[in-house]
Amino acid sequence: MRNAAILTILTMAAMWTPLLLACPPCLEKPSPCEAANHSRAILLGTVVRKTMPRGDAVLRVDHAYEGVSDPEVVVAAHLSLGEQYLVYANGGIGRLSPIHCRGAVDAADAADHLEFLRHYSSGASKTELSGVVLRNDGGGAIKGVRMVLSSAAGTYETETAGDGRFVLSGLAPGEYKIEGRLPGFDHRRTTFRVKQGACARAVVAMEPDRRVHGTVRTLDGQPATGVRVQLVQPGKDGLVEAVYSDETDADGNYAIRRVEPGEYELGINIFGTPLPSSPHVPAYWPGRKVFVPEGAAQLRHDWVEPERIRILMVRGRIVRRDGTPSPERPKLTLSGSDFREPVDMEIVPDVEGWFQFPYCQGQRFHIQGQLVTTEVKEGIAGDGKELVLVLI
Repeated sequence: MRNAAILTILTMAAMWTPLLLACPPCLEKPSPCEAANHSRAILLGTVVRKTMPRGDAVLRVDHAYEGVSDPEVVVAAHLSLGEQYLVYANGGIGRLSPIHCRGAVDAADAADHLEFLRHYSSGASKTELSGVVLRNDGGGAIKGVRMVLSSAAGTYETETAGDGRFVLSGLAPGEYKIEGRLPGFDHRRTTFRVKQGACARAVVAMEPDRRVHGTVRTLDGQPATGVRVQLVQPGKDGLVEAVYSDETDADGNYAIRRVEPGEYELGINIFGTPLPSSPHVPAYWPGRKVFVPEGAAQLRHDWVEPERIRILMVRGRIVRRDGTPSPERPKLTLSGSDFREPVDMEIVPDVEGWFQFPYCQGQRFHIQGQLVTTEVKEGIAGDGKELVLVLI
């Protein structure tokens, strides 16, 4: 069987004008039901002539299984004159922008496809989702994974066999969320769409559940919310190799997942600028170092919230070069002292150019106009100075 090809489809204006299909590489030898699932148009056609000067193949439509009503199609591929082909396409009737298709198979090698399409057209084929679960670290297939499929039509469950494979048949058509669950492995979710009578294949990669988690509480024992907990892996020459981060929820809990093995520094606000959303002085976990081993590991670290920095209002005004008030009201962007971390805060001046925003006391920042250009102004929250941004 020939390798499948992607076919790009464009319908010409006149009723008798052939449908245009372009063919860059695509799915390699898809199964019949998988090819049908990825296609909006399926047809069996014979090459009757070639277009000039490109030599595209014009196919007479011998049998339209789905989504095609034109008597002829043009396939932008090197197909042999007089040969019959089975074409899977991601297009159909009407004037379309070029889109992708799913394959052209020599009819002489398409017995399994044609047999499937006979059942598919009559509604007798089963709707199915199958696949395999593998370790993402190259450890091979995973046995005993609980596969949960959920959609508006309902929930289906099965378990992977010894070779990591699973099959769920007789599904209702539609979009499914699929999740693999196994103690010691991080849950993975993905989404698939399955057509009536077709099938989809999934390769689900799972990795050992490596995480650092815990609870942060205030000095009086209450959950500390919005605390930015970070794992930082130092690199060479004072550079940072990796940063993992999570914010505590309403119960003060955090969970930093999918951490690569290695040695880290654990702390709060140890990388980046203290911000109003997480106004804490940098603080390290006692002992500072945390080692994350190979394989599954759930490392728990509970601690008390460090001191919160006081939040102050910073006030400023946009003016022209001559010092007079500006009629422009550009949206302002704010970033930390090292420009690495933009602050998600909308700052829009009033009609007289005045603006204000909250910031952590003693922390440096940079602010500048967006769209309407201003100079970049550096400031320190709490220094008692009003900002003056000058239009450039």
